[in-house]
Amino acid sequence: MAQLFSALMKSRRFTQVRIPTEANAEESGLPPEDYMNRMEKAYHIDYPMLNLKCEQKIKQFEKYHQFILRTGADSELFFDLTGRTWHIDAGDGDWPCGEVYIAPNETQTRGTVFFDRLFIEDVGEFQNVTLFIEEGMVAHSSNDEVKKYMDSLPAEDKVVCELGLGMNPNVTELCGYTVLDEKMSDSFHIAIGANNMFGGQNKSSRHTDFVHSGCFRLQPVK
Repeated sequence: MAQLFSALMKSRRFTQVRIPTEANAEESGLPPEDYMNRMEKAYHIDYPMLNLKCEQKIKQFEKYHQFILRTGADSELFFDLTGRTWHIDAGDGDWPCGEVYIAPNETQTRGTVFFDRLFIEDVGEFQNVTLFIEEGMVAHSSNDEVKKYMDSLPAEDKVVCELGLGMNPNVTELCGYTVLDEKMSDSFHIAIGANNMFGGQNKSSRHTDFVHSGCFRLQPVK
């Protein structure tokens, strides 16, 4: 899979479609019936309306170059988006779809971000986790197991490479399957690893998303 991902990153554009079958449910870690129900629901949306809402969201943000993401009681994460472009995934990229996303400047992200429930693919589920980001990289975690995982990664895999907002109205709760979770309406996600396939400069064999479904505020720095 890592080799496939590396090959896809060299392409200008590719579409990835996941069929809701019992065979594909095994990858998700969800029970087959639950997987198929969630996937079918995520596919059953008004695509023109999704695209319109994504365009409206980008129009709201694209005139600003710096943002602060506020989570938890007092966590603040600063992003610099200067020179970077927002992207829409509303049916011509990853299926199921539904997000807007951007590659922040790799060395500028700094601060803290809080997750009341954090799924890390192939690692586990964790509660009440704060990540500490310095000079664009995850430097520390309030959770010992998450910290151990981060410490095991090479530098390029710890770079905060993406800021995304979920837009699919039929994905309404986290389930631990990133393909669905990152599309959840009224959620955000950050990712670590590769972003050179959508306007960034960090090359890595990984792209790992961390999805937040609780209360948050993404505010421009004016």
